[in-house]
Amino acid sequence: MQNPPNPDRPDGDPNALGSPPTPGVAASREARVTCQAITYEGAPAISCAVTHRQGFGALNACWDTVVHCQDGGAARAHRCQPVAAGATETVVMLKAEFAHGNECTIPSRITVEGLSALAR
Repeated sequence: MQNPPNPDRPDGDPNALGSPPTPGVAASREARVTCQAITYEGAPAISCAVTHRQGFGALNACWDTVVHCQDGGAARAHRCQPVAAGATETVVMLKAEFAHGNECTIPSRITVEGLSALAR
């Protein structure tokens, strides 16, 4: 049996997920992390931009990215990223990095939790 066309996709791809999940953002005085869903090398992934916001030295930002699923479940991944003063670094997280990532078939939103930024 074939899947019906997906009305959330302009191309009607029946095997693609619907609308992308709402991006997540967390910020402190020192750092800001913004995460959004992307396709990386043909696979679903999450891209996070880590921005150094305040201070003169490099810092190490750590956070949890949580992908909330339409069925009520969630997939979670922890990541840390060094970032130079005044810079922005991009981190790509693959589905395999998320605990329960294979259980989330239709993501609805992304949240960024537990952001900490420590001087390096």
